[in-house]
Amino acid sequence: MIINLLEHFFSAIKVEGKDSENFLQGQLTNDIRLANEKFIYSGLCNPKGRLFAFFYILKFNGAYFLICPKAIAESIQKKLNMYILRSDVSISIDEKINIYGSFDQPVDKSLKEIKNDFSYHSFSNNKITIKIPGDKARFLIIHEEFIDYNEISIDASSWIIEDLKSGIPFITKETQEVFLAHTCNLDLINAINFKKGCYTGQEIIARTHYLGKPKHRSYFGIIGSQLSAPPGTEVKFDGKKVGTLVMSSYLNNNTYILFETTAENETKSLTINNQLIGGIKSFTG
Repeated sequence: MIINLLEHFFSAIKVEGKDSENFLQGQLTNDIRLANEKFIYSGLCNPKGRLFAFFYILKFNGAYFLICPKAIAESIQKKLNMYILRSDVSISIDEKINIYGSFDQPVDKSLKEIKNDFSYHSFSNNKITIKIPGDKARFLIIHEEFIDYNEISIDASSWIIEDLKSGIPFITKETQEVFLAHTCNLDLINAINFKKGCYTGQEIIARTHYLGKPKHRSYFGIIGSQLSAPPGTEVKFDGKKVGTLVMSSYLNNNTYILFETTAENETKSLTINNQLIGGIKSFTG
């Protein structure tokens, strides 16, 4: 299956200019220099350490691309533009780049050659392919030009579900500046670099990492029906709020969710809108 990731759910924010690396280094939770060699995850936080956005980040043809939900792309662009000042940095929502998600299908023979997760693999001047780890073999394919794959899908549900199973916590309009970075497990998915130096929210994030233990973590779960609830909806036990829905995606009569709560609630009968959460999985081992 080939999925056009920028058609339905995602947008690509393009950051370029001679100061772009230093600029992003001062804003994001991960070490942006790593993106020169491989695909990375990262967050953008407010000064209190709460997530304003979560990204896939990759570098393509000299520019950094921050992949995020389409609904918050403009707010991210505006927020980042506030900090440019005199830096040689340009930030735009790129509508020309093409990013596809592929499950391990023989649509592209080059996929079979890829062994290393997250690394860039270039098979032509205008295309890179990246293997994403998870329960299923997945690949990101980035083109400068539109490629008319057969049976291409604009429904990103199956892709998002695999992200949720891996603990990838995309932030939406409803949850901007709601969750702390550790609550969404950014430290567990290598989306935070604790040695890179200062960035917005770094003091709070570092204090939690070195001096405390996060009380709230994110968990994966399944609801055996369609859930009509936006991100930010309360997770409850015995009628009382014990957590919050981070993200969900519906497919084949099941709703797959990522939600945050405390460890003591992991084995309890939790609900969202009176619908029981099953198959709860921790990412903390």
